[in-house]
Amino acid sequence: MSFSLDSPNAIAFYTAQIAASPEVLSNYWYLGLAWLLQDAADEAQAVWFAAVTAVDPERLESGIAELLKILATEAERQSGKLHTAELIFRQMLEIDGTQADIWVKLGSAVSQQGRYEEAIAHWQSALEQQPDCAEAYCQQAEVWQKLGQFTAAIAAYTQAVLLCPDWKTHYNLGLCWAQQEQWQQAETQFRQAIQLNPHHSNLDGDLGWALLQQQNWQGAIAHFHRALYLQSDFARTYLAWLETQMPTHTTCSNAALEGNAVFLRLLAQPHPAELDRQPNQPLDELLARRWGNANTHRVNQDSDLAVPSMTQNRPTGYYETTSDWDKAIDQGTNAVAKAIAPLSAYIKIKGKQTVALTPPQTLDPEIHFSFRFGQAVELPESFVATLANGRFWLSPDQTRSAVLTAENRLLGDLSPEFPLLSPGHPDQHPRQHSLFSLDPLPPVQYLNGTVVVLAGLTNDMYFHWMFDVLPRWQLLQWSQINWDTVDGFVVSDRLPFQRETLQRLGIPPEKNFSH
Repeated sequence: MSFSLDSPNAIAFYTAQIAASPEVLSNYWYLGLAWLLQDAADEAQAVWFAAVTAVDPERLESGIAELLKILATEAERQSGKLHTAELIFRQMLEIDGTQADIWVKLGSAVSQQGRYEEAIAHWQSALEQQPDCAEAYCQQAEVWQKLGQFTAAIAAYTQAVLLCPDWKTHYNLGLCWAQQEQWQQAETQFRQAIQLNPHHSNLDGDLGWALLQQQNWQGAIAHFHRALYLQSDFARTYLAWLETQMPTHTTCSNAALEGNAVFLRLLAQPHPAELDRQPNQPLDELLARRWGNANTHRVNQDSDLAVPSMTQNRPTGYYETTSDWDKAIDQGTNAVAKAIAPLSAYIKIKGKQTVALTPPQTLDPEIHFSFRFGQAVELPESFVATLANGRFWLSPDQTRSAVLTAENRLLGDLSPEFPLLSPGHPDQHPRQHSLFSLDPLPPVQYLNGTVVVLAGLTNDMYFHWMFDVLPRWQLLQWSQINWDTVDGFVVSDRLPFQRETLQRLGIPPEKNFSH
């Protein structure tokens, strides 16, 4: 046979085989599978049903077992084609819905296509068939953890470690407890993870952090030292790189990098235990002094555009899309809207588009959560908006952002934050945005004039810089913006590739407000 089962030739081949040898059940199984691989589930079921109803009852059980084996083998072969693998798993469950491992695999295939609620339901079906299925609990917990639903994740991870304790599950459970700021529980899980895997530096690092939160200075320092011992080459290389990227005269907006540098330099001191003996400088104060206020966005105070910071109340509401805000402006539904209407604009660039996707290749067992979008993704219309008295916020670690209108309302489609969820996901709704619960709110740095916001999530990463930040420049070009009217830009320029890019775009350093 010189063709694959997903080739249209397979259908003709097995149809001919059945005509020649109608008693051979495997020909029916492969013919049905060939139809299924053409996304024709009804035809596949019709072929299999015809064979099942015609076969000798004594051969039925072994025949069904053979069919399931054929489907399982093909599902493994199609593991990189998630939609096809999903179709096969569904057919296997139509034949025998009691197989917990198939429910788990179906949930995995669905999850990797970004349909998380459906995946969680499939894993629950696995648990109904096999209550001690640790893998189903782990899969549920991992998704809940990625979605920030830590209470549910903790419950599932707890069940998983009771059934099948391993270091990774203990570690993830500890991370969830840490997100809840339950440091003793986090410490317990990190310690159990270390017992099972004593050579993983992340475990000691996170245990050190949990101890630090409990003001156990000696314990924290000991585990930070052990983490450095396990990754000494990386630590030295990281600090050397950091010196080239974060010179002392440069203000750094990335609190995570600053924090890493502080820890590593403190631990590099000859007698780190002496930190605990300084009565006026306990470790938490020392770290706070070195970090500064991580929630404060700092800009060049010598700029003519910068004016004093002021505190700001939480957003009073939201618009789901910037288009909704534009309609409210046009309608003049309130005094603020009427006042800013002449100074505001919404320029549509391109309409909605549906883009077909191919699953990414990966060395990991499953696709990373950042790339789980299924077979296609609908891109919203692209636009450029001008907001009179608008405000922009980016968290110090560049994982959360927000754009606020003059009415102090959040624009949902311009305020992404991690985790990035599929369109329509309930946790992606603007009312769930973290800025509504942030306490205290960061102060506002007011800038006079017209300022272009190019900054976005994790824009210090090369990938996001190229695919998130720079396309905004192209949208501005398409909007036919008058660059002479722009007084400044909010964008990161800390890294060499950023400075080189901005230079090529013609953005002078004196017009840039580093974020």
